[in-house]
Amino acid sequence: NVKDRWGGYPLKDAAVGGHTAVRDLLLQHGAKIDESDQLALAQQLCGMAAKGELEGVKGLIECRVSVNASLYDQRTALHLAAAEG
Repeated sequence: NVKDRWGGYPLKDAAVGGHTAVRDLLLQHGAKIDESDQLALAQQLCGMAAKGELEGVKGLIECRVSVNASLYDQRTALHLAAAEG
């Protein structure tokens, strides 16, 4: 879970980049999403859900990004997927 100078770390980069095999391997070895990234990744989850990007949504959920986080208008990823995705 070591961060680079831009604040990135392997699990976050693999999850956001859609590298499922790398993500799965990191999760198997105990990698975790940093708590400070939960809000930003939850917002990204909502954006992916609104666009219907199923694989991206699955990847972030598997990394334990909060599915209950909401945007400024209180809509969650589920709301957005149902309404727009």
